[in-house]
Amino acid sequence: MGVPTVRRRRLGRKLRELRAEATLEEIAEAAKGTFNVSKLSRLEGAKTAAKATDVERLLDLYGSLGRTVSPELRAALLDLTREGAKRGWWQSYRAVLSPVYEDLISLEDEASSVRTWQMGVIPGLLQTGEYARAFMRAISMSDAIEERIDALVEVRLARQAV
Repeated sequence: MGVPTVRRRRLGRKLRELRAEATLEEIAEAAKGTFNVSKLSRLEGAKTAAKATDVERLLDLYGSLGRTVSPELRAALLDLTREGAKRGWWQSYRAVLSPVYEDLISLEDEASSVRTWQMGVIPGLLQTGEYARAFMRAISMSDAIEERIDALVEVRLARQAV
């Protein structure tokens, strides 16, 4: 399973905030079989992608529990749901990316600005293709595959487009 996207995490956090102090047991009682509480836990933890119908049912359920869900918030959460289902540009490189690197790219993709500091090496977002390739060759083990290095350089250069 891949890392959750920033959008899925944001949606999960908002759903958890809306649930507020209600326990999962209270939600299960109020849902009376119309919504699976284990699914709610996975959605809040960004372990699974949300479907718009699930989010709509949850928002209706929260409304029945006295939580105020404005039309604007409902629309924003449904937009986040649709966006969270989209695959990031980096997904085609998953074979060469570690989960931590995928997470970093996901965060960068959603960021409005990025600040970095590195000593002794040019930061990845400022590296040219030639520099990145030479750097990766220098730090990789002798069995490094050239295709893998090429793919990682492509990813590094694509990150700069953010």
